[in-house]
Amino acid sequence: MAAVRAFIEPGQNGLVESLFDVDRLVSAALEVLAGPAEFRPMGQAAQQLVQQKYSLDVAVPELKNYFERVATHGTTQVT
Repeated sequence: MAAVRAFIEPGQNGLVESLFDVDRLVSAALEVLAGPAEFRPMGQAAQQLVQQKYSLDVAVPELKNYFERVATHGTTQVT
């Protein structure tokens, strides 16, 4: 769950429930389905986060720089 919590802020840009708590997962899903308008701002915040941090415009230049450093220095441990 730590990886998920690294970019999901519960209640702000998503919901986080225990993967093994089926009853809680069902409850959360039913809550969203019953009131989608209430959760729309959270979805919009999640979309904005993904666009700002993981869109092609952001990810491709970072990957390009990474591979150029590796090709130049021969290691992934470039400082």
